[in-house]
Amino acid sequence: CISSTSFCTAAKNSFGFVASEGGKVLTLTGSCYVFTVAGTLGISFLTGSFTYILVSNGGMWTDKESPSYVENPHFVAAVAATLAGYIAMCFMVVFEHTSDALLYTYVWNKFHGHNTVQKYASDSLAGLTEYKPLAKPAAKPSKAAVPPEQSSFFSNPFKRPASTEESQSLVRG
Repeated sequence: CISSTSFCTAAKNSFGFVASEGGKVLTLTGSCYVFTVAGTLGISFLTGSFTYILVSNGGMWTDKESPSYVENPHFVAAVAATLAGYIAMCFMVVFEHTSDALLYTYVWNKFHGHNTVQKYASDSLAGLTEYKPLAKPAAKPSKAAVPPEQSSFFSNPFKRPASTEESQSLVRG
């Protein structure tokens, strides 16, 4: 069944869902924001500085007889830094949204199919969030041993059923 909610409600629900994980995941989300701000300011500063150095030391911009003469290099550097900041912010916001989407997917996977996290999440992400798989209960011995199915030309290679965790995560989702 497909259903929808308004944007603000969906944003509130998704933030609450990620916040329910707490601790390390919230720290990672916050650190992505720090990288966004630092990247935007750093790129803006470097572009403004480089522009100022070029405009104040370049022959064609410092020669008063040149048609490309720049009378106020501070203004040109400030405009270049502002434009670079806006452009950098666009790219850094994409980085932040991508990392937040990956963290949301990680939390969703951990909630719906806890022991399948190792299958889909990288080892570095699992290590950062201190993920520990849940212990599986001991299996009950079967009454009769079933011989393994023999492979033949007519056997179906896709006959393997989904594991219990995979089917439960699909039902809950």
